[in-house]
Amino acid sequence: MGRAARWFRQTIIATSCIILAAVILTACSGEKSDEAGFEAKMPKKKINLKVAGIDRQSFMLLYGNQFQALHPNVTFLFNELKDKSLAEIIPEYQPDVVVIDDLDQYGELALGGFVESLDGIILKESLDIESMLPGVIRSLKEKSDGALYGLAPTYKSLAIHYNATLFEEQGIDMPEGVMSWESVMQLANRFANHKQGEEAIYGLAPDESWTSLLQTIGWSYGIQLANVKARKMTLDTDKWRSVVKMMTDAIRSEAIPMPKPISSDSQKQYEESSFMQGQAAMIIRDHKYSGIEEWTTMRGSKFVTKLAPLPSGDNANAISPIQPDRILSVAAGSKQMRAAWELIKYAAGKDWAKQKGMTWNGSLLSRSVEQQDVTNKGIEVFYKGMEDMRPRTESPLPLGFAQAFELKLIEKLQQVAEDKLTVNEVVAQLQVEGQQLLGQS
Repeated sequence: MGRAARWFRQTIIATSCIILAAVILTACSGEKSDEAGFEAKMPKKKINLKVAGIDRQSFMLLYGNQFQALHPNVTFLFNELKDKSLAEIIPEYQPDVVVIDDLDQYGELALGGFVESLDGIILKESLDIESMLPGVIRSLKEKSDGALYGLAPTYKSLAIHYNATLFEEQGIDMPEGVMSWESVMQLANRFANHKQGEEAIYGLAPDESWTSLLQTIGWSYGIQLANVKARKMTLDTDKWRSVVKMMTDAIRSEAIPMPKPISSDSQKQYEESSFMQGQAAMIIRDHKYSGIEEWTTMRGSKFVTKLAPLPSGDNANAISPIQPDRILSVAAGSKQMRAAWELIKYAAGKDWAKQKGMTWNGSLLSRSVEQQDVTNKGIEVFYKGMEDMRPRTESPLPLGFAQAFELKLIEKLQQVAEDKLTVNEVVAQLQVEGQQLLGQS
C-alpha cells in the first residue's frame, strides 16, 4: 500500500513537471494564444488567408499586394458564393477576413457573433487608434454596443465643389466657412437668369441623382427619407416639407436646373452635368474629383474648382458627414486569426496610410498622417474639425426602390415648379407612392 502511494505521488509530480515544462516551452516559443484566440506572433509557415466581401482585384490593389510583400508566406483565397449575404457566406465559406462596405451590416454581423471583437488585441498591442478620425471610430462603436469588431482604414464624406472661375466672372463672392442651406440657396439664386453666351447658368446642380441631393439636405436637418429596416417612408413631416419647398423655390427661380433623369453612365454624367460643363456654380459631392483643380468642358473651355464645407441644417456648427468605407473584420472562428489581425493592423496602420497619401481609390484615409500636407491636395475641408465629424448612418436605399423613386421625385419637383402641385401635395403623394415602392423592393 505504501509502495502504491509512493508510485502515485511520483506519477503526479512527474506529470506536473511535464505540464509545467510544456507551458514554459509554449511561452518561450511565442505560439501561445491570448484569451480571444489570437496567436502571439505571425506564423512563418505557409498560410491560406480566406477573404469574403470583396473581389480579388480590388482587395489585392488595396491591401493584398503590399501585405504579401511583407509576408510572402501568405496566399489569399476568395469566396465564389455569389448573391448571398455575408451572414450566409461566413458560416458556409468560413473566411478569415471579412470586408464590410455597409455600416448597418457591420453592426448586424458584430452583434450577431459573426466577427470577432478587436478590443482586447488592440489594447494588448497598443495599436494607435487615437490618430484615426474620432468620427470613424465612434460610428463603428455606436453600431456594435461600444466595442470594436472591425477597423475602417478609409471613409467617405461630402463637400461643396464650386466653380471658382464662374464666381469670379460673375462677380459673386465665393462660399466661405460652414454656411446654412438657406444661405447656399440664396447664393445659388444670385446666378439665376445669368447666361454664358447662349447657355443658362445655374447656382447649384445635382450630382448623381436628385434623390441623393434631397437626402443630403435632409441629413443636415437630422431627417431621413425612409426607415429601410422597417420598410417605412418617413417623408411626411414638417421638416421635409420645408426641405422640399427650399428645393422647389430654387428650381422655380432657376437657381437650380429643372429636374430631369441623370444617367448612371459616368461618361454621360460628365457630358450632361451642368457643373462639369461649366454651367453651374456649385455641386455637392464626395472628394473623388477634388484633386482635379482644373476641368475642361466638352466645348474645350477650362475652369478652376475649389471646395467648401458641406452646408449645415439645424446646427450652424455642423461638420461634414462621414461614412466608414470597407470595414475590415476577423471572422468568428477563423483558423488564421493572427494572420487576419496582422492584415487589419497593417491596413489601419501608419505605414499603409503613408504609402497611400491622404486619398486612395475614391476614399479618404481615416488615419491622419502628420507629414502629409492636405492643403496641397485641396481636400482640407474633409479633415478640418475632424473631432466633430458626425457619422452618416442611414441605411442605403434598396436599388430598385431608389431608381423608381428618383423618377417619381423628378416628376413631382417639376409639377411643383410649374405650379401644378403644392409642396404639401407633393410630399403627401411621395409618402404614399414611395411606401408602395418600398414595400415592393
